[in-house]
Amino acid sequence: MSGFVVLLGQAIIYFAAMAAIFHYRAAIGIGVFYSVLGVMHFLETYLAAVFFIELPFGLISPGSTMMFAGKLAFFLLLYIKEDAESMRQPVYGLLLGNILMVALTVILRAYSGTANLPGNNADLPVRHQRP
Repeated sequence: MSGFVVLLGQAIIYFAAMAAIFHYRAAIGIGVFYSVLGVMHFLETYLAAVFFIELPFGLISPGSTMMFAGKLAFFLLLYIKEDAESMRQPVYGLLLGNILMVALTVILRAYSGTANLPGNNADLPVRHQRP
């Protein structure tokens, strides 16, 4: 399957699911929409760091191209349809969640006695690659 088809398929599924959740937010609650955005934020960040698709003009990540752009579009839609106060809630949640994730990762990096499981070892150190 070509990279373009993969990105297009992901974009269609992502938009359809998020649009449906956003449309029914009055019936199911805005918390469901916030929760899905929070989960997708983690996936978007992870994919942007480790998963790339080759296209004719170079490598791109679906996390940074499709998911991040989609999240920003839905944040803008939320701001237009709701008020600024309800828009602050997911932004504060994502900020505090990121701070918590960094703090917990720093603690995990300090632990050196992890079990050695072939093929399943955690890659916690941040390595800088030199060009």
